[in-house]
Amino acid sequence: MGINWDDAKILSLHGRPIEGLVTKLQSLRKVALLTDKFNCPKTIASYLLSFEESEWTAFVCEDLGNKKEKVRKFDLKSLSEEEGISPLNVLILIRNDTTWKSPPIVPNVPEEDYAKRIPKNGLITKKEIRILSIAFLNIRNNSVVWDIGTGSGSIAIEAAQLAKDGKVYAIEVDPEGIEICRQNVYSRKTDNVYVIPGKAPEILESLPDPDCVFVGGSKGNLYDIIRISLNRIASLGSLVINAVTLDNVAEAYHSFKKLSLVPEVTLLNISRGQPLANYLKYEALNPIHIFKITKPEGFSV
Repeated sequence: MGINWDDAKILSLHGRPIEGLVTKLQSLRKVALLTDKFNCPKTIASYLLSFEESEWTAFVCEDLGNKKEKVRKFDLKSLSEEEGISPLNVLILIRNDTTWKSPPIVPNVPEEDYAKRIPKNGLITKKEIRILSIAFLNIRNNSVVWDIGTGSGSIAIEAAQLAKDGKVYAIEVDPEGIEICRQNVYSRKTDNVYVIPGKAPEILESLPDPDCVFVGGSKGNLYDIIRISLNRIASLGSLVINAVTLDNVAEAYHSFKKLSLVPEVTLLNISRGQPLANYLKYEALNPIHIFKITKPEGFSV
């Protein structure tokens, strides 16, 4: 092939789910994939195309180390239609765009880049608040994350970009919000986000135990959500709650007090520069409280 491999990443789909591959590829230029009979090159190509990931050149390396060894070059469209590939293969993907650069390590996406519900500037976590809230979650590469009341899905999506080997469950009860969240997951190419229609806390029973939990909406069930989340979350895992209204601030505070827990509390007052004629003025965003609890070892309710 005549290609340098010092900057390549090797990923295995052998005996593993394909979900999460698209998320990982967003930060990669060159990758070798170990395949199996289920996640074969044809299936992988079709899966990538379903997320509009078409700008890759594929090399299928078949029967390596024996007399039938061969390497064939494909675009993903033709690979998705190819039947005659040996089951003993390695799939190599290289980006077509030679000027491509990997995205920032810390997501920094304006809310305008997400689909969202009406009102236009209301039902989405603002960029600055997202950055701090996600930092408080202490997400690791393989974390399982719950985003309860996900709305447009911005927290879930940016959490998934950090937890590339993990899974993020975006829970939403509103039908319009569910559809918008799915649109954003697709457009931001985060296939390790699982959109879960349903209401918390009831829907939480069906989910795997989390390493960290974010609560952006509770539909009046905040105490039960906190209690169940703390029972299920891993020891020393993080629970983060964003509260905008005074009602939610009071409910969060009294819920933690009822559980004999003292949260870390941050009040954010953010203003952005906005043009005013020939000048620049500040325009304030809504203040927001961020509550954080690190689950104590041995804690149960």
